[in-house]
Amino acid sequence: MKKKVLFLGVLLFVLTASVNAQVYVGGTLGISAENYKTEGKSYTNSVYSISPEIGYNINQHWAVGASLGLFYSVAGGGGDDINGFGFSPYVRGTFAQVGAVRFFTEAAFSYEKAELEDYDMDGWGVALRPGILVDLSKRLQLVGRTQLFSYSEAGEDSYKVKKMDFAISNNWEIGVLFNF
Repeated sequence: MKKKVLFLGVLLFVLTASVNAQVYVGGTLGISAENYKTEGKSYTNSVYSISPEIGYNINQHWAVGASLGLFYSVAGGGGDDINGFGFSPYVRGTFAQVGAVRFFTEAAFSYEKAELEDYDMDGWGVALRPGILVDLSKRLQLVGRTQLFSYSEAGEDSYKVKKMDFAISNNWEIGVLFNF
């Protein structure tokens, strides 16, 4: 008898959790541009990305998710163009809502692997990403985000690049999410 009651309790919990489950899928398109000057000449590096995304809304204020991105970097100074992919799990906290607009911040970890002409490079990073969600309907949302803080390392010991930024970034992503 105890096993049946326990089984029914677990079944009821699973059914309740699945009714309240808010799984979402979607993705973003991103673009960033970085201008720099060297030896009196100005150059612009551009990065284009597409990132499918899946996540789970734990409640109104917290969500967890991950994106798998593909990117293409165009070197403006005559360097090699770069193809790559990345994986980025995150935790999202919503801190304000005004009507159909929610403001959030994500704490994200990322792993990226890039292929240059003669060299493969991988790296990791962490970022704090503010953004907005706009409810277009009960199931469809518009999402936009940028980076406020990021730290990343890429390469090997012989050639390692470390980068830290603390500013509203020139890296913008916009996309849609579909809630189940």
